[in-house]
Amino acid sequence: MTAATTLVWSPHGGSDLRVELKHTPEMHADVRVWLDGHGRAEPVLLTVDSRSDYVAFRDLVCNGFGSEKQGIGLGTLAVNTAIQALKRYYPANAPVRGYLSNPPEDRLPRDHRVNLEEARRAFWRRFGMEIAAGDAEGKEYIVSTVGQLTCIERGTVAGLYPRYVPLEDFKAQG
Repeated sequence: MTAATTLVWSPHGGSDLRVELKHTPEMHADVRVWLDGHGRAEPVLLTVDSRSDYVAFRDLVCNGFGSEKQGIGLGTLAVNTAIQALKRYYPANAPVRGYLSNPPEDRLPRDHRVNLEEARRAFWRRFGMEIAAGDAEGKEYIVSTVGQLTCIERGTVAGLYPRYVPLEDFKAQG
């Protein structure tokens, strides 16, 4: 097993925003996005893993229901970064899957839950993913191929920073 590679981007060399892409040759990748720039606060985290027959978008955490990080572009920046890595390391026909869920929402009233579920579906559709009906456990999931994935190049994070940063702008970290 070869060591993991870490790529880092921060506008102007050290502002409040920091994006870190850590990946291994076996294609386990974590994308972490900090808005405080220095890792004091918990980052938005997206995990992507290579499975035997597909690429799995696992968890996108710390920006969902009830988070002050929700709706300000951090999740979009994390997904954009992951998509670029997938397009770099996988063929266009490689299948992509991931489950849609947010367990803390289970305690909410049904109508509120339905609105949040639809917002989550819309979020993932923007990246070229389709929503598949529930599996054997009744969970909805996203499906696509690497070639169908699309980055969202417009918009900002917190009204200040781009939601899309080309991987070429990232720097290798020691």
